[in-house]
Formats: sequence, structure tokens, C-alpha cells
Amino acid sequence: MQQLSTLGLVLLAPAAGFRRLVQAVEPRCALMMFLLVGCLWAAHATVHARLDTAAMERQVAAQPAGPRGEGSSGGGDGELSEEKIAQDARLQLNLRRIAGYLALAVGVPVGLLLATLVFWLLSGAWRPGQGYWRSLRLVAHLGLPLAVRQLAALPVVMSYEAVDPEATRSLFRSDLGAVLGLPVPGLLDPFWMWTGLLAGLACRALGRGRVHSALVGLAFWVLAALSLGRLGP
Repeated sequence: MQQLSTLGLVLLAPAAGFRRLVQAVEPRCALMMFLLVGCLWAAHATVHARLDTAAMERQVAAQPAGPRGEGSSGGGDGELSEEKIAQDARLQLNLRRIAGYLALAVGVPVGLLLATLVFWLLSGAWRPGQGYWRSLRLVAHLGLPLAVRQLAALPVVMSYEAVDPEATRSLFRSDLGAVLGLPVPGLLDPFWMWTGLLAGLACRALGRGRVHSALVGLAFWVLAALSLGRLGP
């Protein structure tokens, strides 16, 4: 309950939430990590539940056949039968689905550890009473905008009857720069702006000055736009 309360505080009053995280004795970021992975998994499952099987079959059929005499419809001419194409398409879709779950389960903790290293260095959090692991609990909560974005994407994705397997990363668009046609991909996305704001407030919670905190927030805004902006949906 304490972690849930802290999470709600970071959402509604982030400055107070980060101060609580800094003052806490025990690590308080496990719930945020599970929430982030869960939201990413939910978006991943929703997208894959609507993937266009026919489009995937066309992709399989267009792939170089090679020496496939067995099971071909043209008597050994290398063309796949319709049944084999459908089977291969289902296999590829299942492999993509499973690989996505595994990549997210591994990628989130690794990404948070790397982001924490960047935050730890930029904020100078090696002072007494701070340190890398205390920074981790702060950085984990910088994933809140990404979690909210994935939840917001669910109704949009569910509005699609079928999704092209090659267009799964452009189903939910929140980048204002792309809408306005500006050459600043991701930088005008409110979710990554929110991430930068939270990073600045987390730095302030460690006792850093406003200019220092603003620079850290700016760095995380740009990092989020460049890295998280590539995630689907």
C-alpha cells in the first residue's frame, strides 16, 4: 500500500512524491517496475490480437522461397502451398508475440539500470545518503508517462479491425511535432516532456539547484524522445 500511495503521489504531486522516495529507507520501486512491464505487455497483447493474418501471409508468400520442393503447389517449382503459407504466417506471428513479451520483460529492467546510471552521473547522486540504488527508485518512476501512454493507446488500438504487421509502431500518435509537420521527431510529444519534467523534479528532490535540475530534465526529455519514441504502439 505504501508503494501504491507513493506512486499516486508522484502522479498527482510529483515534487512531494520524489521527496518521499528520497527519504524512504527501503527501496520502493518494485511496484512501478511491475506496472511499467504490465502496461507494455497489455499494449503488446492488444496489438497482436489485431494483427492482420492475411497481410502476414502475403509477406510470407513474398519471401524468397529457395529450394522448397516439398509441399509446394507447383510441383517442385519453389512456390509454397496456401496451407504452408498460412502455417508459416501463424508461426511467425506467434514467435513475434512471444519474443515481444520476453524483450519487454528483459528490456525494462536493463533500460532502467542504464537510465539510472545516466541520472546518477548527471545529478551527482554519489553524495552520502543518496547513491545509485536510491537513484534507481527515482528513475523507475520516470517510467510513469510511458505507462500512461501505453494505457491511453489501448482504446485507439482496439478501434482497428486489423493491423498491418509492418505498421505496429504508428497506431497511436501523440507527437505534436509529427502532426504539425515539424522536423523534431518526439521532442514535442507531451509524454516525453512529462518524463523530462519528472527527471528535473527528481533531481530537485536530491537537493540540486534549479538550473542543474532543469538541465537534467532537458537531457532526459531528449533521451526519452530518442529512445522511447520508437516503442509501439
